[in-house]
Amino acid sequence: MSWTYKTDTGLYDVEKLSPEAKVSFQYLAEVEAELQTLGKRSDVLRAAASVFHKTLQDSLSDEALVPEEEDNGGE
Repeated sequence: MSWTYKTDTGLYDVEKLSPEAKVSFQYLAEVEAELQTLGKRSDVLRAAASVFHKTLQDSLSDEALVPEEEDNGGE
């Protein structure tokens, strides 16, 4: 399978690029894959946080409520 890199000016065969460009392409592919993985992980963590917030809020009781202290302007 031949790897290609697409820009506004055209499609490039990575195998025909310089060694430095080939390494950059490989790193770019790894970075893009990691960003996709992290995005999915972030979505899962946000969903988990939402469930935990709901569980906590559903468990709140008047017995656990403490009065808020009046704001005295930091004095």
